[in-house]
Amino acid sequence: MNFQISRFNTEIGIFRLSGELEQINSTHKLNYKKAEFMGTDGWVELDLSSEHGQKICSQIETAVIEHLSSNS
Repeated sequence: MNFQISRFNTEIGIFRLSGELEQINSTHKLNYKKAEFMGTDGWVELDLSSEHGQKICSQIETAVIEHLSSNS
């Protein structure tokens, strides 16, 4: 399922996300196409290939899956 979330509030910040949610058996996997966070001057794109970007995405993964699962 493709998704686009225009504003997602988490404990670590506000995000704008797009990508695909895959369900494999009973587990879910997120594949982000684009991830941005709200910085002091507006939206800042996360480098999804960097260790830092991947760490941030993994920190919000559970909340994003729960959000997408509740809205499907």
